[in-house]
Amino acid sequence: MDISLGLDHIKIQSEYKSLIEKLNLGLFMFSLDGNHLFSNEKFKDFFGYSEDELNQKSLIDLFFLEDIPALLNGFTMASRESEYETIKVKGRKKDNSTIFLQLISFKKYEDSIVLHLSEISDQTNINGTALLDNQLETEKTNGKVEHKENDLILSKIYNELDNFKFALDQSATVSVTDPDGNIIYVNDMFCKVSKYKREELIGQNHRIVNSNYHPKEVFEQMWSTIIQGKVWNGEVRNQAKDGTIWWSNATIIPFLDEGGKPYMYVSVRSDITKQKEIEKELRKSKDAIQLSEQRLHALVEHSYDVIGILDDKGDIKYISPALEKLTNSKVSKIIGRNIFDFLHADEVLKFKKVFEDVLKISNQLIKTDVRLNHDSEKWSDCEVILKNLLDEPAVNGISINLRDITNSKKAAKTIHQMAYYDQLTGFPNKKLFESYIKDEFQQASKTNRKFSLIYLDMDGFKYINDSLGSKIGDTLLEKIALRLRNCISQKGILSRMEGDEFGILLPNFSNGQLKEISEDILELFKDPFYINEYELYVTTSIGGSTYPYSGEDVLTLIASAHSALYEAKEKGKNKYQISSPHLNIATYKKFTLKNDLRKAIQNDEFNLYYQPRIEPKMNKIIAAEALIRWEHPKWGVISPSEFISLAEEAGLIGTMGEKVLYNACKQNKQWQLAGLPPIIVSVNFSVLQFLETDMLNIIDKILKDTDLEPRWLEIEITETAFMKDEKTVLARIEQFKKMGINIAIDDFGTGYSSLSYLKKLKANTLKIDKTFIDNIPADQDSTEIVSSVIHLAQKLNIRTVAEGVENLDQLSFLKKIHCDEIQGYLYSRPVEVKEFEKLLKQVICKPHLKNALIKEEMKFENRRNFFRIELPVPLGANMTITEFGGKKVQLGSTKILIRDIGPGGLQIETNIKLPVRSDLILKFMTRILGQTIELYGSIVWNKEIDDIYNLYGINFMIDENSRTHLTALLNQLQAKLRHDTILPDSLFVRDKKLYFNPQNKETR
Repeated sequence: MDISLGLDHIKIQSEYKSLIEKLNLGLFMFSLDGNHLFSNEKFKDFFGYSEDELNQKSLIDLFFLEDIPALLNGFTMASRESEYETIKVKGRKKDNSTIFLQLISFKKYEDSIVLHLSEISDQTNINGTALLDNQLETEKTNGKVEHKENDLILSKIYNELDNFKFALDQSATVSVTDPDGNIIYVNDMFCKVSKYKREELIGQNHRIVNSNYHPKEVFEQMWSTIIQGKVWNGEVRNQAKDGTIWWSNATIIPFLDEGGKPYMYVSVRSDITKQKEIEKELRKSKDAIQLSEQRLHALVEHSYDVIGILDDKGDIKYISPALEKLTNSKVSKIIGRNIFDFLHADEVLKFKKVFEDVLKISNQLIKTDVRLNHDSEKWSDCEVILKNLLDEPAVNGISINLRDITNSKKAAKTIHQMAYYDQLTGFPNKKLFESYIKDEFQQASKTNRKFSLIYLDMDGFKYINDSLGSKIGDTLLEKIALRLRNCISQKGILSRMEGDEFGILLPNFSNGQLKEISEDILELFKDPFYINEYELYVTTSIGGSTYPYSGEDVLTLIASAHSALYEAKEKGKNKYQISSPHLNIATYKKFTLKNDLRKAIQNDEFNLYYQPRIEPKMNKIIAAEALIRWEHPKWGVISPSEFISLAEEAGLIGTMGEKVLYNACKQNKQWQLAGLPPIIVSVNFSVLQFLETDMLNIIDKILKDTDLEPRWLEIEITETAFMKDEKTVLARIEQFKKMGINIAIDDFGTGYSSLSYLKKLKANTLKIDKTFIDNIPADQDSTEIVSSVIHLAQKLNIRTVAEGVENLDQLSFLKKIHCDEIQGYLYSRPVEVKEFEKLLKQVICKPHLKNALIKEEMKFENRRNFFRIELPVPLGANMTITEFGGKKVQLGSTKILIRDIGPGGLQIETNIKLPVRSDLILKFMTRILGQTIELYGSIVWNKEIDDIYNLYGINFMIDENSRTHLTALLNQLQAKLRHDTILPDSLFVRDKKLYFNPQNKETR
């Protein structure tokens, strides 16, 4: 049998060529005269020649002379020492070195000879002679190969495999199976790769290395091929004993018996695991590249942005389909046209300059905006990005990206409108208006020109808005804005600041012109506003300031105009006030408080104080009123009377009220958990807060969040709430009572209700206002009113609380007429949480018989270094602030009373609450013995007289010369007062209420 394994023609049969390549065998075909006809890559590698070089070589050039006969005649001329010895020959390489080769196969055709050779490293016994196996010479009969007995053939196959062993064991796995696929032989490489021992493989079916990767159809096709006696070739995924995988390129060659049926199969497998891994990685890379290309193509083709390439003249070489939407033209009609054809005429020169800049510099992005023609009537705003890629071979052009920003520009315009303009009136909003003021200030300060500001808000607008609804309120504001626009016209800039407040900037306006235009604005509001079926009368209050008279910086000008507005309101509304240095302290304080209010809520500057309510028979604390205090960083502790109305005006009362309610409920629950006696805590609600539609849900949530039972909460509302909406208020009281919450009517008697209202109210508690308690039991009218209220409340089963009780006479009378609870300074002032806890732990709270104010004054008296004159009648004076927090302040004066005075300081009484701060510098002006004196000082202590009036101790800031002069004057005053308590040449005041409130004629 020919050891070539039945190869008919190695050059034609590609599957055998592949097998030879994988076995590391060199194939050499030459003509009978010795010239090169064909050789495989391995043979070229053996000798180091290229295909063209081998075409110039003959047999004598490649091999040594002594080996030529064997190469020409093969096995037939070889004499062998052993039966199966193969021929060994020497080759001459291109570099003249010697290569030792083993002749594996020899085949002679009519016009050529084919050799298969393998390189050997063992050069012993290389003598150039060929050994021939005569016993294994195959004979051809009628074109068929005749075989000997199977056992002899199997033996010969083993011997032939031995001849292949050297080449095969280094290059491929070889296995031989019977017709059923059972293994009868494996080489060493097969054992090594499969990790099975030879004895573990022999007798096993070849499926032992099956990885179950391929579908059954693959093996069905393989068996179909080899059963027919045909060679099968394919890639197979195998599994080693340890589970690892190896890939092989397998060739299965069937050996046929005389009947043409396979009696065994030889399988040669070259390991291609690394190749498959490489192919896998290449496939991944190829897939990734292909996917990337597909994605890039899809992104370009379906991008909302237009992507294109222009040549250096602006002609369009490529453009993405998105341009069709921009220009309303097909891509096919766009390619080849010039980009300038699509530009708005106004954009051509600008874009030409940009395009020229792009051509000058490579790889630099240049961005611009243009308008592209959409159709004959429409234009699209586009953002354009250009980049010079003329030097890039893949592009060779100018890349252009176009993005339609038409909607973005519209949106930006809308956003700008929303950010800087009032949506209701179309006027600039507060932010934009103040930027206009800053711009005008910069111009005016450079050119020394004047300008004026006006702030105005509507008197009573909130009542209209709350009563008739926000829709009517908005319509009213629109009509007001229209009148203002017609009035101001080109004279200035109008702004809607917030709510019902408007601002006007008037360039080149002086104080005189400001008065004229303020009067014109007041005239606008004399006629009613007609909205639906309503005829609405609204007035306005106006405050104005002028640069540089009212301030030399923007903030001062704005503050001055606002302060003037508040002063106009305090004068009775429907008035205007031009800012001047005569604005008083009260107006200044109110203005600063309103400005700071929103920030105070954010910074949590509000705290709760608690004032006990006492059962007078046992002096036992049974309830407390939670009273909010504003811990202002500059003005100190601010009472609700000063900021609640401001919170209502600013629309902040709801937020503030929720915080107060939550903290009061939370604190009461904490006291209960601490084991303190349970008490009712009452919380004041404003009318607006009480009538909020969502208030029931808010209170219910707060009670659940704090885990406080409703019976320990009491809501206080004033009787004036009934004037707003009696029906709604009564219904809301009923809802609260169903929830288990107590209701108290606060300040009873100060409104317009009668005693008959008590029956309607169905409240749990009635709080009698302090104004009635102040004059009992001396004043008969007050005594009768209080007695009647308590008597009627008892019949209606309503508890009564007397507010503002300050002396034992009041307490004694209230006990006598069976008032249920006492609240007032006689028992305790409102105190902070820790102080109230001490009172609550004691349970009993007895009246304080000594006046705390006297003790405070005596303490101060002991610290005085100078004498003081206790004035028998207070001395009238004016006070103003000159410096606050290190900043100069320009304000008008405020009336005060001087209670005592000495060379070191004085004691004053005022209805203005001031903080005790050394950086609050006050100026005092009065007249003593015909001399007008001015004194400066700061507050060192304060004492609250009641809810309105306060005492302050002032320490003078004075040099020694001035102090000596003052001492002499005061000595004269003291001497004269010994003879007469009222001196005509001094500003003594007998009626305090009339002094502070000259418009109140009833106090005379």
